[in-house]
Amino acid sequence: MDRINIMSIRISGKKYKFNEKHFELRYKKFHNLPIEIVDLINLELLYLDNNYLQYLPSEIGNLRNLKYLSYLTINYLVCLLKLEI
Repeated sequence: MDRINIMSIRISGKKYKFNEKHFELRYKKFHNLPIEIVDLINLELLYLDNNYLQYLPSEIGNLRNLKYLSYLTINYLVCLLKLEI
């Protein structure tokens, strides 16, 4: 059985724990993707649902091992309305 390595990262002064391949940042009220995330090169699963993100920066491409990204956003309908106006 594979051993799960629990790690931590400090984002805007707050400490978050995650395993090296799976990070859940749902409902954290982020308006921008914390840049610290793009240094987690072993990350395979990233959940960013229900934050206030309007876009993902190009640096997300640094996550070469990322296999699954969940990015449903609270602002999704607001963004659509802005585009149609």
